[in-house]
Amino acid sequence: MAVCHKRGVFIHFFIPFIAVLLLFAAQEVNASQQWVKDDKMQFKIQIPSNYQKNRIVEDADVIHAFLSPDQNVAVRIRSFKVDNNATLDSVIKAFEQHIIVGAQKLLDDKYVLNSISGKICGYKWKFNNIPVGLAAFVTIQNKIAYIVWSIVPEQMFKQRTPETDAIINTFTVLGSNKSSATASVGIQNHKNSKGSSVGKKQNLPEMKKSAAKIPASKPDARFFDLVSDDAGLSHKVPVGFKLAEKEEGQSIWKNDAGIKMVIQTIARQGDLKDYINGLVSDIKSNGATVISSVFTVENGLIVANYVYEYGDSHFAYGATAGKDVYYLVGFVGKTADKALLNSYSEEVNMSLKR
Repeated sequence: MAVCHKRGVFIHFFIPFIAVLLLFAAQEVNASQQWVKDDKMQFKIQIPSNYQKNRIVEDADVIHAFLSPDQNVAVRIRSFKVDNNATLDSVIKAFEQHIIVGAQKLLDDKYVLNSISGKICGYKWKFNNIPVGLAAFVTIQNKIAYIVWSIVPEQMFKQRTPETDAIINTFTVLGSNKSSATASVGIQNHKNSKGSSVGKKQNLPEMKKSAAKIPASKPDARFFDLVSDDAGLSHKVPVGFKLAEKEEGQSIWKNDAGIKMVIQTIARQGDLKDYINGLVSDIKSNGATVISSVFTVENGLIVANYVYEYGDSHFAYGATAGKDVYYLVGFVGKTADKALLNSYSEEVNMSLKR
């Protein structure tokens, strides 16, 4: 995907497989492994021996495609030479515009993988109309750009991301003199924990340490737990939000960036899906643009995830049925901050539990 020229469609080898967002945590691969090495593009990566392996040359790009035996999980590496003017952001932009067209970005942050500085991006995407989760590590080393990305079906995300994470954690740029075991870090399904390496300080976003390294009960410093006695539910709340207003059935929280978190309890009126579908219809009829409205199952609860925009404001909401009430949690801010708002909402929605 040389940034200076157009790309064609290249996804030939895998069937539907996202959310967002992913982040890579150190894991062990259970199947027997073998190193795949590309001397020309100066990298190597360890792949399960039972994966299908393909090397494709597309114009100036070299694409390594690895596919699981059941054809549901894929890992890809796209590498190409760049000039001195190339930046991580320009590579990411080209990737989004020509390869994963229409993907919804959930994360874009500085990251270090095996002592290689770069950026980590997480997306929701649809392939053949099937929701998938996509996580990509992007770096430029020795005038070569690398996009190392994994794709997992949304419905299999919890079960299969440890598999892709373990593979990506072995990605090594040749000549770096760094063992892949030295500082293995990556992204783990955001429904679980988010990882950082242990014992070696790196330039990483603030994330929970890998469950393989510390007890699972270790608190995540990015969130605190909130319990609603009225709804009989609990969930995460991003740190930095403080209660600003409270009235019967509603509380409004704010952070220093001006983002609002709105929590509402509404008396139950029949089926949750019917209520939310009616609510979304009302939102649309009042002039808002509904971006998405889907239902998922989180920790045994049916959770409505709906996103809409009105003017220059972005609304990312989640709702579920609590004890005698519908429980709604929404994040509201400027459309320019929609990726962050969506990320907050997804973390909260996926943490909802009785």
